[in-house]
Amino acid sequence: MNIKSRIGILSLNFYTTDLNYACRLHSLAFQRFLDDNGIDNVILDYVPNHNSPNYNLRSPLDQYLDHPKSDPDEQEETLKKWAELYDERVRRYELTESFVKNTTRITDKQYTSDSLEREDPGCDIYICATDVLWKYRPNKKAFDRGFFLRQKCFEGKGKIAYAVSYGGKDYNEDQKKTVREWSAGFDYVSAREEYLYNLVKDEF
Repeated sequence: MNIKSRIGILSLNFYTTDLNYACRLHSLAFQRFLDDNGIDNVILDYVPNHNSPNYNLRSPLDQYLDHPKSDPDEQEETLKKWAELYDERVRRYELTESFVKNTTRITDKQYTSDSLEREDPGCDIYICATDVLWKYRPNKKAFDRGFFLRQKCFEGKGKIAYAVSYGGKDYNEDQKKTVREWSAGFDYVSAREEYLYNLVKDEF
């Protein structure tokens, strides 16, 4: 691998609705590792297909006031929960945003699975880094094409999956077929769990 190449990092990063700080920390840690080894890199501001860039991360209370749940009882319970947690949530959000801004190097542009079909972030190698990136999510979300680097902008680029996870629920045969096909484009794959490791190593 040419270490003068620029690496683009894709992970869950910034759009977890529960403000999962671990996602931000592992992205930062991986970026620092590349920096320490003299490898130019940037984290893509990528919105996973199971999240919405318009979700109000700062205030879920306002989110559900603007976009109520269809079940009235569930809506009431949700509003009560987030009203009680309002101050704590705002505090956590502002701390998290400050942390990301002051420590992490990310793209100025935000990307989605669809926009990556039209726009090239300009890196030579892309790494899908360490999280439940190969998880099957039902309700038409399925697998995220971005975390398999399936978009047009990734054609002809180096592709690496680093410590990816399948989320703990074994694939059915149709899901295995998709993962087999989509993972075939990677130059290197490593997996968190033995189940996914054995699939890639033996079955695929």
